Amino acid sequence: MEIITVTNENFHTIISKYIEDKNIKICDIDSMIETYMSMVEEHHLFMIDRDLLKDLLVDLTYMYAPKDDANKSRALYHLVGSDSDSDDNDDDNSDMLNNMKNMMSSMSGMPGIPGMPGMPGMPTIPDTSDTSDTPDTSDTLDTHDEGTKSPENVD
Repeated sequence: MEIITVTNENFHTIISKYIEDKNIKICDIDSMIETYMSMVEEHHLFMIDRDLLKDLLVDLTYMYAPKDDANKSRALYHLVGSDSDSDDNDDDNSDMLNNMKNMMSSMSGMPGIPGMPGMPGMPTIPDTSDTSDTPDTSDTLDTHDEGTKSPENVD
């Protein structure tokens, strides 16, 4: 099987020649997709990024049938995108940002987070993250504490 490689550099010549040789009439995106599928069936291997390939097929469709408003709209959409999509995306990003702010502000009152005040009515959990500098004195008895009586101070 002989494979015909289609790349970014030769796409325009190979596909145009194929359409002319086969007398294919390209009038809309469906006829272009059929042409693409026929080419693959006939051992054309498209070594092109799929997103780029879609854009190229849309543009080529518009070249073959520029009077069709659907082809023009599709080509423009692929070029500039949709304004409503970007507005929706901005709203989604704004909502996400507001949710993050709310989450962070609610976390500021949680107990156990060092450097943040505790919630009213909730016990504060002490920060015990670094006690390596402080010697462990839990085993020693402090006999010099004024509030306790040591055996020496008993009457």
